[in-house]
Amino acid sequence: MTFSNTISLEKSPSNIKISVLEKEINLPDEIKSKVNQYWETINRQNTFSRGEVFTVHQIQEDENDLFISLIHTDYAHFLYSRKMELSAEYDCTVVYPATLVLTSDQHLVYGHMNEGTANPDRIQLVAGGLDKNDIEEGHINIHKNIIREIQEELGINLTKIMCLSPLSPWLIKRGGQSLVLINRVTIDLTSQEVKEIHKHYKNELYSKGELPEFKRVETIPFNSRGLNRLLLSDYCKADYINPLCIYLLKQLKENKT
Repeated sequence: MTFSNTISLEKSPSNIKISVLEKEINLPDEIKSKVNQYWETINRQNTFSRGEVFTVHQIQEDENDLFISLIHTDYAHFLYSRKMELSAEYDCTVVYPATLVLTSDQHLVYGHMNEGTANPDRIQLVAGGLDKNDIEEGHINIHKNIIREIQEELGINLTKIMCLSPLSPWLIKRGGQSLVLINRVTIDLTSQEVKEIHKHYKNELYSKGELPEFKRVETIPFNSRGLNRLLLSDYCKADYINPLCIYLLKQLKENKT
């Protein structure tokens, strides 16, 4: 399934269900061969793992509901599809949650992806791909995925801290080669505490010989000055970051009038 190249944000429907079918994408032998060759080229040092990935099979929706069915592929196909243009039938279109974490002193949290990841130094919110651990009775537990990613990327266990506003669905990013389910939560930690927790967590992982997903966590004031700074940053960014900054700047302006 191919989406428009135009990135857009819209309000999330109240009911989102994601099912995983017991079906694999059927790639022609020619594409399989090219995927394998590409994988061997980029993974000569065994940096990546050729794990399972879910790609969109079908989407059904109305005003209040969004139903997504996924089928199985792998990480090599996912990376190849990011570099080479494939027809809709053979493309790898992924769905994943991303979470805007807001601190108690009103700072927005984001991270820079580490070296050795697929997108080194890219700015993004806390986010991670869906995997088999998220499946419960054939459906994706989105909340479970978000809790895990906040732990893996920030070192914060969301189940053990106070949330000043609950984790909840918020926006959907459409366009490009992904459908991003943007959630939001406000935590009872200051921006400085979040950065200190991540620094300690990162050093702990390095001491074990493990690679943290974020090499650096940053925060910006949740105001027009901070959002404009992120918007104008020269760093590579996830494709939803700039549209999200523009959306939030518009919201702030409307709230002032």
